[in-house]
Amino acid sequence: MNPAQRGSGMRRTRRNRLATVALATTLATGGVAAVSDAWAGTTLPADASTTGTLGTPAKAGQSRTDGSSLAARLRAAARKGVVGSGRPGAPKLPTGGISRIIGGTPISIGSAPSMVQLWYLLDDGTAMFCGGTLVAPDKVLTAAHCVAGLDWKSNGLVFYGTSTLADPNATPVGVWRQWSHPSFHGNTQDDLGNDVAVLTLDQPVRMPTTKLVAAGDTASYAPGTTGTVYGWGLTTGADDPNADLSPQLRRATLPVVSDSACATAMNSLPDTKGYFAAGKMFCAGKPASGTTAGTLSSCHGDSGGPLVVNGRIAGIVSWGAPDCVEKGGYSVFTKLSAYTATALERITDTDFTGDGKADLLVRTSSGQGYVYEGATMRYRASTGTGWNSFNKVLQTDLDRDGVNDLIERGTNGSLYREYWTGSDWTVARLATGWGTVRQIVTPGDLTGDYLPDLLTVDSAGKVWVYPGKGNGSFGSRFQVGSGLQGLSQLVGHGDFTGDGKADLVGRTSAGALYLWPGAGNGKFGARRTLSSSGFKSANALAAVGDVNNDGHADLLIRFTSGYLYLYPGKGNGYFGAKIQMGTGSFGSYTLLG
Repeated sequence: MNPAQRGSGMRRTRRNRLATVALATTLATGGVAAVSDAWAGTTLPADASTTGTLGTPAKAGQSRTDGSSLAARLRAAARKGVVGSGRPGAPKLPTGGISRIIGGTPISIGSAPSMVQLWYLLDDGTAMFCGGTLVAPDKVLTAAHCVAGLDWKSNGLVFYGTSTLADPNATPVGVWRQWSHPSFHGNTQDDLGNDVAVLTLDQPVRMPTTKLVAAGDTASYAPGTTGTVYGWGLTTGADDPNADLSPQLRRATLPVVSDSACATAMNSLPDTKGYFAAGKMFCAGKPASGTTAGTLSSCHGDSGGPLVVNGRIAGIVSWGAPDCVEKGGYSVFTKLSAYTATALERITDTDFTGDGKADLLVRTSSGQGYVYEGATMRYRASTGTGWNSFNKVLQTDLDRDGVNDLIERGTNGSLYREYWTGSDWTVARLATGWGTVRQIVTPGDLTGDYLPDLLTVDSAGKVWVYPGKGNGSFGSRFQVGSGLQGLSQLVGHGDFTGDGKADLVGRTSAGALYLWPGAGNGKFGARRTLSSSGFKSANALAAVGDVNNDGHADLLIRFTSGYLYLYPGKGNGYFGAKIQMGTGSFGSYTLLG
């Protein structure tokens, strides 16, 4: 976001708006008790008594790509020549090895509905092509070598819902934001091992999505385990003068290869010697035969596509044997379990201003609201006045449209959801009688379905999870713990421990700071003590996700001095040395969320 854009979409005209709560000691991991609730399983009506808007959100306010014009140019470029993700000017990779299905079977999109085509218009008028996987309605997982160094917002489109390459009848969507692993540079084996990227679409795509393997998963990579690779890549060796991308989506079943066998094979090929890094990548398939006949492999144009094991993405097509068929070589994939936690921070991010970093909402005692941009929080944009009629504001994208919803509790005890409809903001009253609820948290996905959930602590200290349905409504709540009535504050948004599961952090009035690791099924593991008494002078906590854009969820803490500090997450359940946020005191703010 450049300075001219700052604040342009953040003005908020408010009407009379509509309470913060407390917590304490341990979260039980025992049985889940289903309970009845007026909210459970229902889509509640909009509150007709409220009017006004937040102003155009940053994402909707961005100038979207002229999809029809760019699509026409891309199709013309495709006729001129397609680079199968080994793009001109890219950092050097193993000769012929970048991107990679030779063999395999043509399939319809119904067999792989989350597969998408990534088309990029190059400066020379040709097109670059990669595969990708829809992992959320507005998120595509692909390879970093398909993304790094390029301007996807200006020059790229994503085609979905079709198995036909460059389908003239397919409707493309634009890219709003891109992220590639910061340690990928494409010229050393270590950099090749970080070949993962996420594209954020400029509008949601209502197609089935595919989940990532769990962080630390080992079973999916056991030698002999079979996976399915999908793509539109070359169907003959890359040196074949008639080689061309497949006009139809194809798939092939490949067995996972041991790291030792992969390393031996790839190191025996002159052009790939030293590039294999166990733990960051893995091989799948059978040794190439030396010719197209007898080889079953990914190839140029398959880059960024998935290798799916037991219904989850275990690998991303990354590189492989030169010419895709060189005798003894394998297809090499990004080992996604090593990057699941980092990728999920991009898939479930909380970004109000469109700069790719989690942002913070604040309010003054007079009801003036501001949003502080992530990273350093040295810039704030006004969100209008009238915010003093509620005492809790949390950010979460409940309907997965790429624009944050706000969960707001009014001073009258009603709970509201404010969300963007595509042309305006709408307010829906979710429930009444929440004035005595001690804590309300929007931690992200607690249940393992990639849909944001809600967690509360009631007046008796019982802990409840409301599973999100992905459309702004919730399923029946269930209890996951009790005894938390003594905490001063409970927060969470994202994964603090690096296992890809959303966690919680809470503080007591005595200054103890605790972490509850999420189990991924709505429950939590044993409480961990981060500090027994070091946060007595803290008076506000906030967790909004990855503030510093390093792939780990962070923690924000304000002290009685009025200063706000970032405690950068390390991705292992602990936090780095505090960093002051902003340029002055945050003590005048009566609400942070």
